[in-house]
Amino acid sequence: MEKADQGLINTFLKNAYQKYGRRYAFTFNVYPYFDPGVHLNPGSTDQCSLDLPRVICWEGSTCLGPNIMAAARRQISRMTGRLDDLFWIGEIGWSSPKASALGTAMAECEQFSSLDTFKTFYNGFLQWNLDVPGSLPGPDHAFYFTLRDALNFGKQEHFGLITSCESLACKIAKPDFRGEICPLASLQQGLSWQAWGFVGLGVLLAVCTGLTCLFVRSPKVQKHFDRPQRIAKRRLVQAAQAPSERLWVGPMGTPHRRERLARSAAMARAARGLLALLVSLTEVMGSERIVSLTEATFAETLRKSQMALVAFVTPWCMACRLLMPELERLEEALAETSVLVAQCDVSREARLAQIYSAWRTPLAPWSGVGIWP
Repeated sequence: MEKADQGLINTFLKNAYQKYGRRYAFTFNVYPYFDPGVHLNPGSTDQCSLDLPRVICWEGSTCLGPNIMAAARRQISRMTGRLDDLFWIGEIGWSSPKASALGTAMAECEQFSSLDTFKTFYNGFLQWNLDVPGSLPGPDHAFYFTLRDALNFGKQEHFGLITSCESLACKIAKPDFRGEICPLASLQQGLSWQAWGFVGLGVLLAVCTGLTCLFVRSPKVQKHFDRPQRIAKRRLVQAAQAPSERLWVGPMGTPHRRERLARSAAMARAARGLLALLVSLTEVMGSERIVSLTEATFAETLRKSQMALVAFVTPWCMACRLLMPELERLEEALAETSVLVAQCDVSREARLAQIYSAWRTPLAPWSGVGIWP
């Protein structure tokens, strides 16, 4: 078949054979069940007993399935020039009950899709020795279709030997057939040392977990952890009994005084750290050596410069904080040239950030005709 609007089958097969050579297996699905050349009995509208035997047989020169395979072998030989290329039958089978996709005249023949016909076709397949009519070699492998009934492109088919996965018996089994019960082989060997090792590890972890729980819940451990709480409660009771006393009243060396001073020192250190962080953040925009641009001064300032390098920064950006010293050194190196080094706070100048895609290109060169893309 070589039709541009449907498929270039010959071209595909030639390319595959040229690439894989003798390793390539020519595979065909053969379905006498769907063959449109099967006819009803002359003068009948629902009988097919005359043409049916050649459709379901496997041995003989007139059997439809083997003849289709022989024709496929001849076409393979015509393409490759050999008779011993790999040839597989990917699917072959029969449907009972009637497949909803059956669109030939056989859809009117009840015998065609009967269970007896299904049984005859499958029994012939089991006895078939892969021979085809004439002196041509038959297929190397043939796969029967199929294990269970299934949908095919949304249409129900009944090619399976069983009806569904829940079926307990074959369609064509005799009513009194009982399958053999195969006992499971008992384990002759114990667990390997790896398995015993994992079991031991699990037991060890369970024991350690239990001992840890017992240790934590023991009175001595509870007493140790409850001590700070008891001390705090005792101090509160003492403070309630003597309301005139305050923690900051008393000699410098009292426990209350030392505790208060320690808390004050910790709070002071935290405050100094927070203040240093805020100062470092604001320093990003605090460089007096680099020109700061706003929406009002942006266009006019850059128009006066032949070349410029604009850094779009934000006060909370750590990368901007690291970049600022480099910009200052760059500004110092370019001080004797006409290149302007400037910065723009995009947290305040949102419109400029949107116009020049500041979030994508935070460092933009200016050439005198506009920001470079």
